Amino acid sequence: MGRSRELDELSQILVGARLLTLTGIGGSGKTRLALRLAAAASGDYPEGIWLVALGPILEEGLLSQAVASVLDVRERSGESLDQSLARHLRDRKTLLVLDGCEHLVDACARLVELLLGAGRELTVLATSQEALRVPGEVTWRVPSLSLPQLSSPSSDGARSGEVVDQFLESEAVRLFVERAGLVQPGFGLDEQTGPVAARVCRRLDGLPLAIELAAAQLRLMPASELERRLHDRFLLLTGGSRTAIARHQTLRATVDWSYEHLDAAEQALFRRLAVFAGTFTLEAAEEVCAGSPVPADVLGCLSRLVDRSMVGVQHDPAGQARYHLLETLRQYGQERLREGGDDEVRGKHAAYFGRVACESDGELLGPAQSAWLARLDQEQDNLRAALTWALTNDPALALAMAAALGPFWYMRGSLTEGHEWLAAATAGSPAPNPTLARAMTHAGWVAYWRGDYERSRGLAQQSLAIARALGDEMEIARAVNLLGGIYHIADEDFEAARRCYAEALEMRQRIDFRWGVASAMNNLALAAYDAGDYHEARRLLLAALVEIDAVADRRARANSLDSLGRVELELGNFAEARRLYAECLAVAQEMGDKVDTVDALDGFARLSVAEGRPEHALVIAGAAHAIRDRIGYETPKPWRRRLQRSIDQAQAALAPDLAAAAWKHGSTLREQDAVLFALSGEAAPLKPSTAAADGQGGNVLTVREREIAALIAAGLPNKQIAIRLKIAERTADAHVEHIRTKLDVHSRAQIAAWAIRSGLVLAEAGR
Repeated sequence: MGRSRELDELSQILVGARLLTLTGIGGSGKTRLALRLAAAASGDYPEGIWLVALGPILEEGLLSQAVASVLDVRERSGESLDQSLARHLRDRKTLLVLDGCEHLVDACARLVELLLGAGRELTVLATSQEALRVPGEVTWRVPSLSLPQLSSPSSDGARSGEVVDQFLESEAVRLFVERAGLVQPGFGLDEQTGPVAARVCRRLDGLPLAIELAAAQLRLMPASELERRLHDRFLLLTGGSRTAIARHQTLRATVDWSYEHLDAAEQALFRRLAVFAGTFTLEAAEEVCAGSPVPADVLGCLSRLVDRSMVGVQHDPAGQARYHLLETLRQYGQERLREGGDDEVRGKHAAYFGRVACESDGELLGPAQSAWLARLDQEQDNLRAALTWALTNDPALALAMAAALGPFWYMRGSLTEGHEWLAAATAGSPAPNPTLARAMTHAGWVAYWRGDYERSRGLAQQSLAIARALGDEMEIARAVNLLGGIYHIADEDFEAARRCYAEALEMRQRIDFRWGVASAMNNLALAAYDAGDYHEARRLLLAALVEIDAVADRRARANSLDSLGRVELELGNFAEARRLYAECLAVAQEMGDKVDTVDALDGFARLSVAEGRPEHALVIAGAAHAIRDRIGYETPKPWRRRLQRSIDQAQAALAPDLAAAAWKHGSTLREQDAVLFALSGEAAPLKPSTAAADGQGGNVLTVREREIAALIAAGLPNKQIAIRLKIAERTADAHVEHIRTKLDVHSRAQIAAWAIRSGLVLAEAGR
């Protein structure tokens, strides 16, 4: 089913390789792919293609006999059967397919090396869960079938047929539908069954055997029930073809076969690796899984599991190797983990990721912020698994993890998730301590950003009481700063808010907490802004930016840029407001900061209204509203009122149907498209009849010129581009002129529009 890209690639490899081995876990489709490849190459082998199925061959001593039987070769007097085979194949332009070598891998390697060394015409195509490791061997890992996207592909106004067609772009879904039709004639996808089939295929990792076994169950139950029962897939997925080898008749038999061919140390490591959720590093595997019978050299044992296709490996953007188990193998490993009495591994897993979480505390507020956000993103599944275990088994660890991860959750806009973890961790805490105070403050901030101000107030007061009783100035300052936010936003008592912010500022200056000083200054500035003292707000924000740049916190810089943009907008400095909002968006997108992204988009919407572009404003406002709704963020009341006045003004300036259409269009934009739309400054795409319009300009722009075009789309002037790229301003000027000439355009807005249409990524501009 599908595999056309893989077949094209393998056909090219087979032309130049004498031994090609397709590797992969059992049930991944190695045999079928090999047979299709052999059929496609049949014209290249005039003396035939010969298939030797090794599944029924259980003894190494019977391997040569099995090959000889297929080739109809008899052992000659005075020579071994292997020598007779070598002589027979020596001058024949033949393709020999050895299917299922993993349980005879040593014997297969010896025979293949002998046969290939006897002549230059023979080519061998093998399938195995691990490589043969013969000189000249080319190994090729068989991937899972292509999977459908996670969410429903339906878009606003999409017809049912279009939705189904998008699901059927997935090879895994097409296989499921084809096999389902064999047991339930007439089965097809619609808006109800399509998403179910997509989720089933994803949960089964795109493994062909598992998908076929699942589809066969539709003779007994509807697809929705099949999906519900996949939590016990090994009990469910049975009843394969009677003509298949035994290990391919049930999913459990397939995985049992692979597991039973591991040695004791490999089995133990595989079981213990099942404790990881998502991907993991070698360091994590060493910390969590070492211990008898797993040797101290975990890498050696892990590499053998990778070689046997039991563990996958990939490299992250930084080039670090990250390992993973397919979900099917992970579920199997967890069963074996329970049977093997290795439950203490879960505690070691929680302890390791508890250290990761606690180490991030503080690192998220400085120059390593971006790297730590990326690391926590990668480890989210493991952090969740560790928190789940710790809540029941080690409440103190759960509290420490939640307190450390609080900033991560609201930086990433994961407000609902953060609320749930923090609520559970603080509820299970024993005696008052600084960690509990900090966790309560973070829980209060999550509630604040969700608009639950009374819960936030209660948490702030509890945290402050604990911190004052302990005499902990760091935690007192955190709680007082939050309490100021409640007075400021919930009560709109700007003077009470100012007093709290000032107390937090004084305390943080005394303990030399520069990040906290910047945060308190930013909050004092916002209190002045909402009180109408825009010049004082500007003064405080400029001072806050000095402190922020000293600690190199990119997210805090985005926050203060947004605040300063608000001030400049109220003072009528539209160009400066646009520059500030543009840089804020670039940084927020770079950091994955949803809250500052929404706030800056709201700023662009208000700016567009002030500049007399109501339709543009409503598109941006509609996009910001959709993101805000998705992450559960509640814009603070004073800012929400200003935003609503701007939206009302924009709607009043347009016909009702045009206003509604603009808002609706914005609400359907992807986040990055909304950001680029806001940055472009254009109400509609430009329509020049030149290279910029037809997209051909990208073929002649250099890498540096494309980078500069992206920065122009991000709203940066030439001076800022020069600073960002560490080049002279006159060099930036020259690059811009070259871009204008090559694109045959006359304005920066046209360059920006071309960059947006060409899909230049904002995050690249923000770095």
